[in-house]
Amino acid sequence: MPNTPDRNPEPSREDPLGRKIPPKPGSRTAAAGTEFAKALAGDLVELANQLRHRLTRQSRRLTQIARVRTTRRSVAAAQARPAAHRLRRLLLGLAVAGIAGMLALSGALLWALLGLPIDHRPNGSS
Repeated sequence: MPNTPDRNPEPSREDPLGRKIPPKPGSRTAAAGTEFAKALAGDLVELANQLRHRLTRQSRRLTQIARVRTTRRSVAAAQARPAAHRLRRLLLGLAVAGIAGMLALSGALLWALLGLPIDHRPNGSS
């Protein structure tokens, strides 16, 4: 605010003891206070707008990053699921083949053992 004289300048008055009586509170001080409040309010509004825009940009950026990460995770998960499924089927197949092999081996051993002639003790005759 430019430094201009009051609109209604009052001559300084003195009291009977010779001291100056301060001018009535009013126009110049109130106008300066009002202008300061308006400037402060304008600055606060501008600061709030800048903060809102910055937060909006950060929110959008974080949303985009989250979407990319989710997409990457879902692609990786989609690729990992078949691999894990294949590995599980392979292990299950190996377990079934191992059990079948052990059963076949035990059956072959039993067949061989049962097919052997039983040794008779010699009685001394023969």
